Amino acid sequence: MKGMTAIFFSIWVIFLFLGIPIAAGSASTEDRYGSIQSVQAMHQGRFNHTATTLKDGRVLVTGGTPDGYASLRSAEIFDPKTKDWDRLPDMLDPRMRHTSNILLSGDVLIAGGYYGGGHPSIFHSYKGPGNHSIDGCEIFDPSTLDFRRAAPMMTGRFWHRAVELKDGRIMVIGGLNVTHSGLGSCEIFDPTKGTWTEAASLNEPRARFTATVLANGSVIVTGGHNGTVKVPTSTCEIYIPTEDRWYRIAPMNDARGYHSALLLGDGRLMVSGGFSGPKTPDHHSSEIYDPVLGIWTLSGPMRLGKHAHSMILLSNGGIISHGGSSVTDLSCQVCGLEYYDTVSGIWSDTYLLMLGRAWPAEADLPDGGHLICGGLSCNEAKDVTDIYYPPGHFVAAKGDDDRIDPTYMIIGALVLVALVLVALRFALPRILRPAS
Repeated sequence: MKGMTAIFFSIWVIFLFLGIPIAAGSASTEDRYGSIQSVQAMHQGRFNHTATTLKDGRVLVTGGTPDGYASLRSAEIFDPKTKDWDRLPDMLDPRMRHTSNILLSGDVLIAGGYYGGGHPSIFHSYKGPGNHSIDGCEIFDPSTLDFRRAAPMMTGRFWHRAVELKDGRIMVIGGLNVTHSGLGSCEIFDPTKGTWTEAASLNEPRARFTATVLANGSVIVTGGHNGTVKVPTSTCEIYIPTEDRWYRIAPMNDARGYHSALLLGDGRLMVSGGFSGPKTPDHHSSEIYDPVLGIWTLSGPMRLGKHAHSMILLSNGGIISHGGSSVTDLSCQVCGLEYYDTVSGIWSDTYLLMLGRAWPAEADLPDGGHLICGGLSCNEAKDVTDIYYPPGHFVAAKGDDDRIDPTYMIIGALVLVALVLVALRFALPRILRPAS
């Protein structure tokens, strides 16, 4: 009997010292870095498309390309409640590398893009016969699920940027044009009038740059390429809407294009990674612009050099970087997620993995999740859809509104094992007792 007690006591000690750390360890990554849920794939593999969160929480996806040559006309919509995709009527025009912005009315403005048989990422090949940059625009109505024609822009463009100004107007900036190469021109769409008006031009033409609206309503653009060769620039500019004027500001420490930019909670702007030049490694570096001081400060380098990646701001001020591609290995993309700690200024590995991809489309969901769909992976357009949930958001089964913390599931399983051990402790001696 004492031998039996010793055996069960040993098992119980092993359970305590191994079981509890396993439960704690499995939860620690999710508690600190969040989690990833794979959901239903899109109906069409695509990259260089757009994703826009509608006012009711659904996400509209438009256009893109399945191979870098053909432009897609198709569109689909994601329902965050069911986590399913539904096909929509086609857009009026096929397009990729366009922009998509929600208007104050809830409608969505789709502007510009590229159409043709040449691959516009290759030096000058976007100028091939039959290729053209689109000036046409259309508006999606979420109530009818239809696209209707909108007034065209004055200049056709792709690889441009579009931002919503504080008054609800949409400003398109720069980009590429198959006739004029890099563009410095800008124009503004007034949704109340349905018309475009010319705005002040950039001080220098650029494409594949970033554009962000700062807290004071001004617009900052960083880096990019001049459109004729893929040599990035470090120059930056700020647009003041009340003056309709672009001002040069301090350049970044590193010249970069295809990089990522993110507005931080304190009003500063972080940029990271980016293309450093043809056949040269991508940037690991990240830096932060302070609009009050007007200076850039280098921050900690990312663990992996990359371009065409994205950054997500967390509620604790931390940053998640995901996806992207490396110029030294364009055949496959980055699958690991990195975390930036704003206190230490250090990037670290999260050990979270998802399908590596460049140029996916992304949108915020009402429950705090971040939708990531499509993208280019290993030279193939993907239909894969993932949702990144920040720390404190726990992944639920498809269609389930009640999220279950997986830590409780692990602890519950360990408690069940403990109860079985206790039951065996008292039952086995009776079972094994010789019959009298």
